[in-house]
Amino acid sequence: MAAAVLPLITAPILGRIYLPAEYALLASYLAVVHLTSAVSTLGYQNGIVTESSLERAFGTAWISILSVAVFSIVSIPVGIVILAFGPYESNGLWFLLLPLSTAVTGISLVSMAVANRATQYRSISLMLLGSASVSTFLSIVLGLAEFAASGLMIAQIGGQLVTIGFSAVILHRNRVWASRPNVLRLRRLIIRHRGFLRFTTPATLIFSAVQHLPVLALTSLGAMSFLGSFSRARQILSLPTTVLSLPIQRIYFQRASEEYTLTGTCRPLFWRTLALLVALTLPMTLLLLVFGEELFVFYLGPNWDVAGRLASTLSVMVALQTVALPLMSSMHFKRNQRYFLLVQSLNLIAAGLACAGPWLFGAGAEALIILWMCAQSLSAVIQIGAGWKFSRHAVGLPLAPFSRNYR
Repeated sequence: MAAAVLPLITAPILGRIYLPAEYALLASYLAVVHLTSAVSTLGYQNGIVTESSLERAFGTAWISILSVAVFSIVSIPVGIVILAFGPYESNGLWFLLLPLSTAVTGISLVSMAVANRATQYRSISLMLLGSASVSTFLSIVLGLAEFAASGLMIAQIGGQLVTIGFSAVILHRNRVWASRPNVLRLRRLIIRHRGFLRFTTPATLIFSAVQHLPVLALTSLGAMSFLGSFSRARQILSLPTTVLSLPIQRIYFQRASEEYTLTGTCRPLFWRTLALLVALTLPMTLLLLVFGEELFVFYLGPNWDVAGRLASTLSVMVALQTVALPLMSSMHFKRNQRYFLLVQSLNLIAAGLACAGPWLFGAGAEALIILWMCAQSLSAVIQIGAGWKFSRHAVGLPLAPFSRNYR
């Protein structure tokens, strides 16, 4: 909660220090980082939580770490290409730090999975709070010093350095570094969890691509000021996901996995979680629908009226995504990753058509965002339905023998 509220509290200061166009560079950089980090672990960090054996869980963590190292190296030429052909001229030098950001994001996914397995939620919370605190502090200081877009980039890298420090401590404290499984065991674990590689990784990449297609499309249109407004509106609207959805997802994934393994169903937990998420997101969604533009102008300053209008438009989509994110994890622990891939593939097609609006229909930047929002809202509803469907075993029988007595 504190990690998410801190940027919200300081948003009025940042809104009066930075212009919307200055957020465009950060938005483009993070879009590329999310694409490279989406495949950095090959999805194997999901197996850390679902493994019954601690030894196998640590082996799966090692597979994820080695994969992150490889993809961090692969991202080096990606940054060079963007520097050479991107639209940011001298600011394009920041894309040379793409390998660092890819490594930080991938290792943090592994460390959070390890901490989640051990129910070390305090460690996860401190890592998020430390990163948010450093990033926010640097953004204010460098903004007042008139570093403009570079100030936002330096602050982002500073927060990532804090994240990698906490991640290393979590892995050390849980003795992941000391486990060092042999090559034969790693090969067996790669085969054992190959479903994550075959289905979850492509689906995660598609999901990330869908989320950042508008950024790439707006960059190609040269609508930098509009891109900055869109990025800032979505960043602030994503706070409910950070505060509510991600922590609930970690706990739901862990508890639902146990219930499903023992009884063959986690549907009661699904309904309780759904009710909780709806109750938490509905009031803010209604408020933004009615007063979104006025709230943004009052809170962030007069330069952010476009961001307020976009926030009002995007509020329903963000609410649906906040509800869907924890509940769709049923497709992971049930090992129905192919359905997750199918849902995300359909989502990519819809989002691609939406972002192609300016070329297909002659629509402007705002129409592009509205079409993309409609596609995302529909996808979130489908994901909630899929989470409900896969929260119960098809046969309706317990998967573990004598599970009722055992429990």
